[in-house]
Amino acid sequence: MDSSYRQEALDSGRVRFTVDPASPPKAKGAANIIAVIFALLVIGTTPSGTNSFLVFFRFVVAVVGAWYLRKGVNRWFAGRVDKIRSPGGTFVVSPDGIETPDGSAISREQLHRLIVRNGVPDIQGGAVAVNTGTMFTAMQSGAANDRAVNRARALAVSYMLCAESGGRSTTLAGGMTEVTAHGLMTDVNRVLGPSAA
Repeated sequence: MDSSYRQEALDSGRVRFTVDPASPPKAKGAANIIAVIFALLVIGTTPSGTNSFLVFFRFVVAVVGAWYLRKGVNRWFAGRVDKIRSPGGTFVVSPDGIETPDGSAISREQLHRLIVRNGVPDIQGGAVAVNTGTMFTAMQSGAANDRAVNRARALAVSYMLCAESGGRSTTLAGGMTEVTAHGLMTDVNRVLGPSAA
């Protein structure tokens, strides 16, 4: 699901903005690898000479367990992404200022600027895995690539609209794509009026 927002006109020129966040991404690679390893362990530890019913039962346990394990890893990853991206939000804007999601108010005079930023921290560099042809370095390279892909997918749905005032930044809403966040900022500026940041 893509992110979106709604505007609701209130009294005295006030407008309530409600942001519906984009769905958090699912983990790629790691969830599948963990599920496959689980399934292989269950099937691979079947003693030889086991009757066909128990072999079939272990196969079912392997498939169902792997499916649940994959879902659990994806849910865990989505939860971690949601913690850093501040999903959704509702706030009210008027020509006089902004009523923030936490109930405080930022007057028009106090508002320094509105800014779109990403909630996923910018991580530069890191260890570089050089594939020397061994199984371990191939796994290390694959894990590094998987982390990069997951991070890029999380970045794409973690944009936030923030209001800066009094030397601090207040998150108004998050969990958006970049296009949604910039559209929201444009509409908030329109309600604030022509001299807004």
